[in-house]
Amino acid sequence: MKKIKVVIVDDSIVIQTVLSAILNSDPEIIVVGLADNPIVARSIIKTLKPDVLILDVEMPEMDGLTFLEKLMRLHPLPVVMCSVFTPHCREVTIEAFRLGATDVISKPILESDHQDIIAKIKNAANTKINTSCLHQENKLKPLQSTPSVDAINNYVFAIGASTGGIEALKLIFDSLPKSMPPIIVIQHLPNGFVDLFAQQINKTSKLIASEAQEGEKLKPGHIYLAKTGLHLEIEQKDNEKFIRYREFSSINGHKPSIDVMMKSVAETAGNNSVGIILSGMGSDGANGMLALKNAGAMTIAQDEESSVVWGMPKVAIDLNAIKYVLPLHKIPQKMLECIGAVS
Repeated sequence: MKKIKVVIVDDSIVIQTVLSAILNSDPEIIVVGLADNPIVARSIIKTLKPDVLILDVEMPEMDGLTFLEKLMRLHPLPVVMCSVFTPHCREVTIEAFRLGATDVISKPILESDHQDIIAKIKNAANTKINTSCLHQENKLKPLQSTPSVDAINNYVFAIGASTGGIEALKLIFDSLPKSMPPIIVIQHLPNGFVDLFAQQINKTSKLIASEAQEGEKLKPGHIYLAKTGLHLEIEQKDNEKFIRYREFSSINGHKPSIDVMMKSVAETAGNNSVGIILSGMGSDGANGMLALKNAGAMTIAQDEESSVVWGMPKVAIDLNAIKYVLPLHKIPQKMLECIGAVS
């Protein structure tokens, strides 16, 4: 059996030792190289050709973010970041996700984290990274179309994303007008990053993004980002829609699950909803998109060429759950067309 080859780049010998012990304990993984800075790592990567790279956020010689950007341009491969969750490092890690990192390992590493770390490396090893689609800002322009008052008040958008979704979502939201129906988003993120992502969206978008709160009423012009660790559903009462969180086991390995959210939107909004599945590994969201389509909703999938990881969109397409397959830069305009917006 071919083992997953891992290179660890971290300036802490303790972290190198701990991660090596954890990963080498699994029969499917082998740590083939260690480096204490990106300069050394560069030659190790060229020689050993690892399947997955673990990369520290902050190191001497060159910071992890700068190295990640160069790596993804010249020698793309799945990268799992390793970081303490200080405010600064959280911001850097969000930027790493935007650049194509698949996941993050938090420091300090606890014994209870061991199996989760192994799972992250195995998931990353199964990810095919397409970095040619990064930095698509020049293709998306602010849209001038205006949805009708009826559409703004009656429609709901449901969006699911994972690896590569940070960049895609931000570009979509930057191009949309401020008058939009409520937008429900599940972006797979570790604990502690959803609120930060909302803050970053708010710096450049005309819409208002926030971490969705239990019992919150959906309002036009707002983006609701699901909390990590709970499943989000949409509940309807007296013709108004509200956020509801539920606690049960992970679906498709995720909590929140895109499928859970989208199925609830299908039930509450039906043909007055639009489902969108963006870049991400795995299959989460495919069944939810099918439920939306069967309820009469328009469904959109990001195409392979513009996706960092064409996993979730492909599964949804294979399930015949998608009406439109589009490059990222055409999705905002199609969103407006789906709700009858006029120029």
